[in-house]
Amino acid sequence: MKFALFIWILSFQAFGTNIPRVFLEKNKNQEWFVSFEMTQETKQLGFMRNPDGSRVKRWTSLDPNIELIYRDGKEYILSKDRKPFTSVKFRLTPTYIALPKEYAPFSRYSDGGILFHDARFQVCPLECKVDHKYLWNFRLQIPPNDLAVVHGKLRKKAIAWQVKDDGSLIYVGKRSPRRSNAMLSIIDPELPKPLLDALNNELPKYMAYFAETMGVLDTPPSLFASFEKIKSNSRNQQGGVLPGQIFMHWTGPNLDKVVADENAILGLKWFFAHEAAHVYQSPSVSLYDNQHAWIHEGGAELLAYLALQEVTPSAKNYAKKRYSVFVSKCRAKAELVDLKDATKKGQFKAHYDCGFLIHYALKASLDRRGGSYYDLWAKYRKAVERGKEPGRETFLEIVARETSKGFRKKIDDMINNTAEALPRLLQ
Repeated sequence: MKFALFIWILSFQAFGTNIPRVFLEKNKNQEWFVSFEMTQETKQLGFMRNPDGSRVKRWTSLDPNIELIYRDGKEYILSKDRKPFTSVKFRLTPTYIALPKEYAPFSRYSDGGILFHDARFQVCPLECKVDHKYLWNFRLQIPPNDLAVVHGKLRKKAIAWQVKDDGSLIYVGKRSPRRSNAMLSIIDPELPKPLLDALNNELPKYMAYFAETMGVLDTPPSLFASFEKIKSNSRNQQGGVLPGQIFMHWTGPNLDKVVADENAILGLKWFFAHEAAHVYQSPSVSLYDNQHAWIHEGGAELLAYLALQEVTPSAKNYAKKRYSVFVSKCRAKAELVDLKDATKKGQFKAHYDCGFLIHYALKASLDRRGGSYYDLWAKYRKAVERGKEPGRETFLEIVARETSKGFRKKIDDMINNTAEALPRLLQ
């Protein structure tokens, strides 16, 4: 036991007392297990987050009577004889997997370190209710040779923290974090030198730019950048942001194509600026609206465009060329789907391409009126912090107030009838 990693998650909510205790274990053989225990019997457990049915294939029950099923777009834990139960245990597959519109459950470093997303283990008796506010209390014990980074703090002994909403990323491994005024970071040393140079030199500059234009963060964020070398020729790159955290992960036999030429490296810098922008968009509260991700993603694309031109002089022409790329890609996407249906119809990239153009036009409108695009983000964030629902209506209420009702209509038209409205937006 003393060589095992234990994570004890005591979850509860205001609407019930039988929320499962969740126990994650990493043993000395690098095997990972998860147990769910309850004080009362239940006939099934439902997951809060259901991006796909991958748990069914990647989790193995240690009890032959317990199974994981995928039904109507959600995953559930049940007994095969359909009798109630109070505890279950599964062996996990702690490797990277790309999930649709969701963070990877596990991301590996080249030295065997692991970054995991704790929200992957949020479960409720019967089924989680999306309109309820749940809170999970975590307790973590790690073996003597490992360390953990939780909410920006280094831990080597039993620790506790609370998780809600989208959860957080937890690092477990042997690599100590690097600290600076800008951020705490754990960066994989096996990343290519041009990529490491960009992470260590350019990303802090983007963070400083956004701090100056959008406000200083209360606490420095954590950065996790990892590379898992695999034998397959398939390659994957994923980045994401949770409150106070940025993560970037690459998988593949090598990263030669990622740093193949100057254009590829400029693309990496854009990627870094985009993720940094997300941190400053919503440092303390989630502003994400999956149906209208053009707000968050399109905004981050414009902020990356502005940051590269201001911070990286060699990227000015690259950034301007990206504008033309966004126009052509948005036109192509608009022939397939309206922006309001992009998520539902599997055209999520439209939120980036067409969203950039919406935010580009929005900034131009604000500039003509003597307003500030950066201040608009602050006003949107404050509205949500005061209780407004994040998403289209709240964002566009602020847009109409800061520009005009006529400009808001332009955006509404882009959302509802993208192909027809695009030429008017580009005028």
